Amino acid sequence: MNKKYKVTLSYDGTDFFGWGIQPDRRTIQGSIEDALSTIFNEHIPTIVAGRTDAGVHAIAQEFEFSCSDLLTQKIVGHGDWVFEEAFKIRVNSILDGDLRIISIEEVSGEFSARFSALSRTYYYLISDAKTSPSPILNRYTYCDYAELDVDAMNKAANSILGLHDFFSFSKHRDKATTIRDLKQFEFVRIDLNKSDPQTYKNLPFAVDGLIACKLTADAFAHNMVRSLIRASLLIGKNQKPVSWLKEKLDEKQREGSTGPIDSKGLYFAGVQYPDLHDDQFLRAHNEETKTRREILPVSDSK
Repeated sequence: MNKKYKVTLSYDGTDFFGWGIQPDRRTIQGSIEDALSTIFNEHIPTIVAGRTDAGVHAIAQEFEFSCSDLLTQKIVGHGDWVFEEAFKIRVNSILDGDLRIISIEEVSGEFSARFSALSRTYYYLISDAKTSPSPILNRYTYCDYAELDVDAMNKAANSILGLHDFFSFSKHRDKATTIRDLKQFEFVRIDLNKSDPQTYKNLPFAVDGLIACKLTADAFAHNMVRSLIRASLLIGKNQKPVSWLKEKLDEKQREGSTGPIDSKGLYFAGVQYPDLHDDQFLRAHNEETKTRREILPVSDSK
């Protein structure tokens, strides 16, 4: 009998070419499936909650796989191990240090890492300090030396919350809709040094000028997060008015100013799921999500 498992992993995406398997390139999926093949001695396919691009990091990414009781017993052996714990230890012993399994749990056979998701959350880190950031931050933060107007960026971000066609901020894919429900889009300036200088005085990097952006949506179209961030920075630098973000959304025309920003500041932060064992709800929700993603008409590019 096959059982389905949901796995949470975390990674530093700097040296990966994104999630999806590519010939002769190091990818998250390739590394994970190679490790699974090693411990199970057969190929185990995976399905991810959301494919990440090259250089994107993950705090908590989710994927699923299925395997038989016979294979799980092979991992446990004759000891007192619980399968989930043995799985984590064995897979992590194979993976390189920039990719780690955080947790694994058995789920309903109706569960889909992709279609069962209620929403997904990303973070993006920006430094607008006037001096170059520490090299420790360089791999994980986008640097812009013009001081950003966070209030203006938040006003613009708030104007596009809700259900919209994000064609202007997405890379078009055949037979896929760019209609998404953007639930949260917010910029927050982090100032650890000033909030509690005694606690943070020994940090190995300066946190002056660090801005965190949080975005949550039912799902994100290809390049949508990085495109929204790049467009928002133009407003933060007073190169565009606050109204411009909503105007571009309504215009439905992709151009250079709404292309994706550097991936190194982007973090897949997590997926929000319903009850993982409610077969009836999962079945209905999966079908509803597939309908929204695959049947709704693609935007007219004008």
